[in-house]
Amino acid sequence: MKKSSDLRKYINERKKRDKTFARNYEEGYERIKAAAMHRETEDMFVTKFIEKNTLLVREFDKYILEHPEFAEKIPDNALVVMQIEGDEEFNRWARETARSAAEKDTPMVYVTVTELKPLHSRIEKLKLELVA
Repeated sequence: MKKSSDLRKYINERKKRDKTFARNYEEGYERIKAAAMHRETEDMFVTKFIEKNTLLVREFDKYILEHPEFAEKIPDNALVVMQIEGDEEFNRWARETARSAAEKDTPMVYVTVTELKPLHSRIEKLKLELVA
């Protein structure tokens, strides 16, 4: 197997000899680079959406504990899809993800959060001890 410097040397020599190769190589390289950057950006959004969905599911679980009558409206074995009013990008991702994960004939419900209080700590008092 050639070293990367040998490969670079070969590519440069071939580009000098073959203008079609040179043009196609550069275009292909740029397409691959753009695709990789797009994938990286997409992965960042997916990670952000997963974190957001996890937070919403936790909050929904707490809400259900405090409002069991709401849970009674959800069909048995339903796939609950969290939505946020006004966040169409997240909502589309959540719906598409749910559709791809749902088994045939699984009931699906959208739960839309229309209002969410800011996160805050439940800690009421702290003690600080300086050790060094």
